[in-house]
This record gives sequence, structure tokens and C-alpha cells, in this order.
Amino acid sequence: MQLENHHDISIIEKIDGLIICNNIQSSLKKSARNILQNNIFRYVLDHNLPLIAISQGMISLNNYLQKTKDPKQKTPTVQLEPKITEAFITPGSRLAKSLSTMGVIKVSSPQIPILTEHQKDNSLLTSAYSTKNRSVLAFESMFHKWVLGISFDLNSSEKINAHIYKIHSSLINQVINP
Repeated sequence: MQLENHHDISIIEKIDGLIICNNIQSSLKKSARNILQNNIFRYVLDHNLPLIAISQGMISLNNYLQKTKDPKQKTPTVQLEPKITEAFITPGSRLAKSLSTMGVIKVSSPQIPILTEHQKDNSLLTSAYSTKNRSVLAFESMFHKWVLGISFDLNSSEKINAHIYKIHSSLINQVINP
């Protein structure tokens, strides 16, 4: 797919990193939004730029990676994760390095779509999962320097606990200062 608008291409080429929380440009028609989003993902991944996909952005990144391999791949159906859950941070993951911790932590987040291990693209490694239902709460790319997906929502009106705040701070600092 190619962008028809030269202005969009020149904007994409100025990207140094990407933090995506939701689908891109929700005011666009779905087909135009998907083309723009896919081109941005392609550019960031092809140039090995830092990418953090949070909440719905994590689902969008996973869907993009799956559809590049199989265009007929259907978007996975998702369930909703409980508001409070225990997350297991995988030892040796980039997420564990960012947090300077591993093992089980309690996290709070709004009800957002989750991925199962089966729905996650094979090129992604699980860096955190729910101890309640083993759903994927965070993933990272094994082929890119700094590509992470995390299901904790930054737009929550609830108080963000210390672990979540540290995750977001670490990830954003890695994008700003790779």
C-alpha cells in the first residue's frame, strides 16, 4: 500500500520514534486510517526506530505484523482484562531491564483488550503476562532494537501505581534517549 498524499510521506520520514496509544487518526475513514497507520509502522520498523505501542496501540501493532505475513489474517477477537491483575515480568526481557525488576508485580489498568499467546505474532516475545489467565500484557520484538507493546493504559483516570509509572517513564526515556 502506498500513501497518495505526498505531505503524509514527508511527515512520516521525519519520525524519530513512535509512541502509539490508540489507532492513528481516528477522524480519518477506516481505509485511509489503516493505510496511514500501516505506512507509519512499516517506516518505523524498517528503520529500526524506537516504538512503544500502548493499550490499543499494542493490538494494532500485533495486527499489522500478522497481516504483513498473511493479508487474509483476521483481526483476533479479544477479551477484557480485569482492572487489577498480577503481572509476571519475564526475566531477561527489555521490560525487566527498564524496570530493574522481574517476577510478579500488581498492576491496575482500565478494562482494555488483551491478547492470548496464540493471538500474538510469532516475531514477538512475551515480556509480561497475567498470572490469572496467562494473557499477554507486554511484548517485544526480537528483530528490532527497541519495539515494545504494553497493555497498561496511560489515559486511565485512576491513580497509576508506582510500578506502572516506572514502566512508562523508563519506556518513554528509552525513546527520547536511546
